[in-house]
Amino acid sequence: MKRSVEWLEVHAQTSPADWLLARGSLSDTKIDDVLRASTQKDLETAARRSGDTPRMVANRAVQLEAMFLAAGYDEPALTLIADLTETMGEVGQAGGFGAICQYYFTLRTSGSTRDQALNELRKRYGPRP
Repeated sequence: MKRSVEWLEVHAQTSPADWLLARGSLSDTKIDDVLRASTQKDLETAARRSGDTPRMVANRAVQLEAMFLAAGYDEPALTLIADLTETMGEVGQAGGFGAICQYYFTLRTSGSTRDQALNELRKRYGPRP
C-alpha cells in the first residue's frame, strides 16, 4: 500500500476524500463510488463535529497515521477518521480534530489498547446527557 506523508494544500484541486483514497490505494486499483461516498461522508461528519474543514481533518489523519507508523503501529488514516469521529459528540466539544488525534496518540503510545483509547475519547468528547 502506498502511503506518502504529503499535505493537502489549501488550493489543491483534489477533494480531501479523493486525496485520501488515492494515497492509500494501489496504482492499478480503481476507487469505487461507494468508498468515495463513504469517505466523503466521514470527512464531512468529522469536520462538522470538530469545527475543522474536511481538508484539515484529512491532513491531521494523515499526520497521525505517520506518527503511528513511526511508533510501530499500523492505523490507516481512513480508519482513524471513522473511529475518531464516532467518539465525538456535539459540535465544538472536542476542541478540534487535531486535539482528538493528539489525545488518541498519547493514549495509544502510553499503553492503552485501541478499544480502551476510543472508549476514553467517548467519555471525554462523546455526547453529553
